[in-house]
Amino acid sequence: MTPMITTSRTTCSATLFLRRFFITSPNKYRMRICVLVPAYNEQIVMGPTIQSLVDSGFKSSDVFIVDDCSTDDTKAIALKYTDNVVTVPSNGGKAAAQAYAIDVFKLNYKYDYVIMLDCDSFVTSNFKDILYAEAYKRPDVDLFVGQVVNARNKSLISSLRAVEYTFSHDLIKKGQDNFGVIYVSPGCAYVFHKNAEALGF
Repeated sequence: MTPMITTSRTTCSATLFLRRFFITSPNKYRMRICVLVPAYNEQIVMGPTIQSLVDSGFKSSDVFIVDDCSTDDTKAIALKYTDNVVTVPSNGGKAAAQAYAIDVFKLNYKYDYVIMLDCDSFVTSNFKDILYAEAYKRPDVDLFVGQVVNARNKSLISSLRAVEYTFSHDLIKKGQDNFGVIYVSPGCAYVFHKNAEALGF
């Protein structure tokens, strides 16, 4: 069974891995995992996304929101769920917002793993437990890559996107994993160990 992440458009599952071989094995009961959610004008899904994380077992104190200068009520809604909300000085896009929040909150010093979750993604109730179990069983892994599965196929476009996601993640990503050469992690949801080069630590 794999941890699933459901979104208004997609479902993701941490099933594919990029291996490294020099990370100290984490203690199962001391692993520190947080979630970082970048958001820009996401007032419709902001609440449900955070609530799904809480329902999965994450403490609100381990959920971090970075607001990329939203012009709607995204930040106000986020503050109803967690105090860990910061707004970037200027709108610079998703990657810049993530980097800013990691630095401001010092996530690489406080946590062993950082989950990057899109704001329109909702995790299922078993996500946290399965992620903890996988991280404990596979200490040589520092990148868990999300598998995207379309959750709503009510139009031709969404149906075609579902086919694309199935092909790219079920076939291509799994093939890359077999050779230890996953080049790109999906933006929907991915989990980095704090030593991952991708985070620039």
